[in-house]
Amino acid sequence: NVIKERKGEILVSKKGTHQRKRSEEGENDIFMSKKKRAVAFMDLLLEIQAENPTAMTDKEVREETDTFMFEGHDTTAASLSFTIFLLGCYPDVQVRSSLSNQHQ
Repeated sequence: NVIKERKGEILVSKKGTHQRKRSEEGENDIFMSKKKRAVAFMDLLLEIQAENPTAMTDKEVREETDTFMFEGHDTTAASLSFTIFLLGCYPDVQVRSSLSNQHQ
């Protein structure tokens, strides 16, 4: 439950920051400015929620964020496992890779 509480605190904090930015910059300036900048996934969800409060609850925002976080870890673990498996299948490549890393 500690993790769940911390995620709730982060959501409340991000929501407050998002609302302040929205009021300072104007509703559409956050996403329509000429400067290209990366927008966090949670900020996109909070923007949807701000435009239509019935579109997503805080719980749904948390669940969507959790899904993306979990999938990122899952994908990374699968990629590393497959890489190690392939290195085991091809010992010559494993040796060359090891030697290459030693010389760097």
